[in-house]
Amino acid sequence: MANAIRPFFILLLSLSSACITPVRSQNYIDLLRIDYSGSPGNAFKSGEGNSTIREWLVDANVPVPVSKNQAILTGFQFEHIRAALYPQQDAFTVKILGLKLGLNQRYSEKWSGTYLLLPKFASDLKRYEGADFQLGVAALFKLTQQANLHFKFGAMYNTDLFGPFVTPLLGIYFQRGKWEINTLLPSMVDLNYQLAPALKFGLRFNGMVKSFNLNTAFNGMPQYLARVNNELGGYLGWSFGKIHLVALLGHSVGRNYRTYARGDQINLGISALKLGDDRTQLNADFKDGMLYKFSILYRMETGAR
Repeated sequence: MANAIRPFFILLLSLSSACITPVRSQNYIDLLRIDYSGSPGNAFKSGEGNSTIREWLVDANVPVPVSKNQAILTGFQFEHIRAALYPQQDAFTVKILGLKLGLNQRYSEKWSGTYLLLPKFASDLKRYEGADFQLGVAALFKLTQQANLHFKFGAMYNTDLFGPFVTPLLGIYFQRGKWEINTLLPSMVDLNYQLAPALKFGLRFNGMVKSFNLNTAFNGMPQYLARVNNELGGYLGWSFGKIHLVALLGHSVGRNYRTYARGDQINLGISALKLGDDRTQLNADFKDGMLYKFSILYRMETGAR
């Protein structure tokens, strides 16, 4: 059972949530993650007012092994984001309610594949509209060269409100002594050092792109929110048996919360490249700012491979 569920936890953590967990080794899965993060007093570039961002995330993973080499992947996600989108206006809330369903297949001692279906509602949830629903699909393959060296590659596709969005994925995991690096580009880079058996320090970059339908019309116009959230920071992690605590302090890099008229889309998005982007932004950007994040994780050990 442990061998069946070990290979797929990286993708569950990396592709299904707004925050990505640093991976210490290929021998556990985070069954539950709760995040709270904030970024206070980010001034609008227009010089009027500011936007304070507060976020909650609950992410659960429930693997169901069916054989030595296969496991069904299930789980859910809830995300709550509150920020001011326009100067001199009250903060506004958007949410994500999502499910995870997929399959992990181990083909050999070196190769495994993970396939996920990620349906979700992403909007202010004031009422239901068809534009609230989005569907994502993902595939990630892992090549295990050595116990301390893995390569990952694949892609994710999502029906975002700004248009079809494809993200190629490329990653590496390498560990030597007390040092570890884990990446899944373009979304995550994590470098950490084990200070003590229950304590580690790390540097992390997280990059996320999401869109939300706004059922509440601003200025009489149906709109959607396109959110780009890049975070760079340092963190400390503590372990208490199956409970793990993480505290991060950092700064946003190129962050934006932009609103557009519903139907104003690009032709195709491929990671940071946007083809046919002649959209008209309706709100003002606010500046990058400091951020903090606290995480509680419930972790199940699966044993070494």
